[in-house]
Amino acid sequence: MTSLVSKSTLLWILFLIFTPLAGAQSPANAGKNPPQTTFSRKTIEGKEYYLYRVEEDDSLDSIGSRFNVTTDIIIQYNPELKQAPPAKGHLLLIPVRYNTAQIANASKTFDHIVSSGETLYSLSRMYGVSINSIISLNPEAEEVIRTGDTLHIPQNAIEGNPIQSQDTYVYHTVAAGETLYSLSIRYHTSVNGILNDNPGITPQTLAIGQVIRISSDNIDLSERQPDNDQVFYYQVKSRKETIESVAETFGVTVEEILQVNDGKNLVEKGNRVAIPKKAGDGKEDIPSLHRQEKAPGDPYNIALLLPFMNDKPISDRSTLYTEFYEGFLLAADSMKRAGMTINLYALDTRGDNDYVKTQLDTLADKNIDLIIGPVEDNSIATVAKFARQNDINLINPFVVKNDEAERNNKVFQCYIQHENLYAQSREKMLDEIDGRQIVFVMDDSGKENDKNGHLDLIKKSLLQRAYDFVEISLGQDPYMQSFNEMVPNASDILFFTNASTRSGVGKVLAPLMKLREENPSLRISLYGYPEWQLYTKEFIDQFHRLNTTYFTRFYVLPTDSAAMEVQDKFLYWFHKDMLPASPQHVLLGYDTGLFFLTALQQFGRNFDQQIESLVYPGIQMGFHFQRINNWSGFVNNTIYFVRFNPSFEITREIITEEPLIE
Repeated sequence: MTSLVSKSTLLWILFLIFTPLAGAQSPANAGKNPPQTTFSRKTIEGKEYYLYRVEEDDSLDSIGSRFNVTTDIIIQYNPELKQAPPAKGHLLLIPVRYNTAQIANASKTFDHIVSSGETLYSLSRMYGVSINSIISLNPEAEEVIRTGDTLHIPQNAIEGNPIQSQDTYVYHTVAAGETLYSLSIRYHTSVNGILNDNPGITPQTLAIGQVIRISSDNIDLSERQPDNDQVFYYQVKSRKETIESVAETFGVTVEEILQVNDGKNLVEKGNRVAIPKKAGDGKEDIPSLHRQEKAPGDPYNIALLLPFMNDKPISDRSTLYTEFYEGFLLAADSMKRAGMTINLYALDTRGDNDYVKTQLDTLADKNIDLIIGPVEDNSIATVAKFARQNDINLINPFVVKNDEAERNNKVFQCYIQHENLYAQSREKMLDEIDGRQIVFVMDDSGKENDKNGHLDLIKKSLLQRAYDFVEISLGQDPYMQSFNEMVPNASDILFFTNASTRSGVGKVLAPLMKLREENPSLRISLYGYPEWQLYTKEFIDQFHRLNTTYFTRFYVLPTDSAAMEVQDKFLYWFHKDMLPASPQHVLLGYDTGLFFLTALQQFGRNFDQQIESLVYPGIQMGFHFQRINNWSGFVNNTIYFVRFNPSFEITREIITEEPLIE
């Protein structure tokens, strides 16, 4: 393995200009005329544009931010800006991000089939509409939505404000008989444009019931556009692309590309280039998206952006991320032995987003194939933007609540989302009821308990199945003296509880242990929560005797030989013990490294196209990724059920939404 580790101060700085939302004023602008919030529109050749007059202190970045377009698009429609920046009073043409033809051809609503873990809140974020607007079309959804339900969703592009809305796409539910080509005709776009907007589909995988999104075509008005039946359109993704490489990708000649673009070479990053269709039998010719790939034998270039904090004294926090890197090195060594060549760029983020931007400058010309990190939310957003612009897969192995994967198709969220964690655990628990008596033991000490909503959904599912259950309040009956009266002649009891704190768990375990001692023939099982992993050492005897199971995102079996081997290698390589932590960052780095390096080795740098077929059981954390929707990034859907049985054995069961591949 070739390893290059850089921790030095970097040479250039990337300045990004952030502007306030329309209507807000910074102190510097106080007393000046407020910025425009409404704009005149003009239709040119069937497409709508805003007419925007440049104001004092405007920049291309700030104007692009206001209209949610890139600076490249602004320059494309205002070519005079190539010669000089915009001056105050200059009139600009800004394309509206959707066109009237698409809106006219879109249904006012579309259908969405609910997946595991989805909520009204997550759907409102996904489609940029309000929860109330979804409920108004689906009144029954106000109480509960279930996996497999079909919900009617309003079109945000019709109902929303095109400037203030975060989402101006048209959404479409695929119907029987529809193809990418027929949809491109209906929505006045190209097949390639639909594929770009929906990386989760291919012509072969387009299926009835899928929801896809359609964005505006952004045709360059400065050029004559050939008829739709003669060409398709390709948007240039990288500065490294040339007219020769584009011609080779699509199997045409340079001269043929020049001919359909009025003799001009338009192959520049961000431009949309007409590509002549090949002569054939008239069947639909689907262009393939041009993506950079590695030549056989070339090394993979991997960047790790972690807060090593080399500019500060050593701390537990910086040590943890150093240990993640060291665990990753152990995985890289294993892949080297399997024949893989790797260049590693370990960059210190210092926990500072401004400094992260300078780090990205050093990566721009390194042909990076994969990015791991960073850690802070705002830095993840910064790097995610860089990753999408450069078609690089970005791994977030640390932050649970970050939502970049919802809107960026290059982001991989390693920690399963909270909603999916609890939804998958509920489905598994309900599958295991199997005729047993259900008892809810509730710690109702008066404090707000975030587990009550989880239990309410279980109770609703039981009621829908006409399945009986009883509930015991520890506030009213702390010793569960009413148990025998409420559950007479019981022989097999499954207990649910809302206890998640150390004191709450202790409060629940005490009466259950007493019940266990007084009824030795009674079969008892107890379900717990991820937090219970922190109390295992303290309550392990009770967990075993009560046949306890808890679900969690990560867990290391105490007898796992693979974990012991990694620990031995870590001690041999680095001459130190792992820092006590939950999770252990050495193992987190090892699992992350082994999975994604394997993905690179098997599928290449564009492994996102096939990653859903790869399942990794993990030493501490398992991985199986799926897209949230056809235009999003990926989320891990793997959880563990950790079981403490009465014979004092601990087992770990892997739960994914797909069968585990042996």
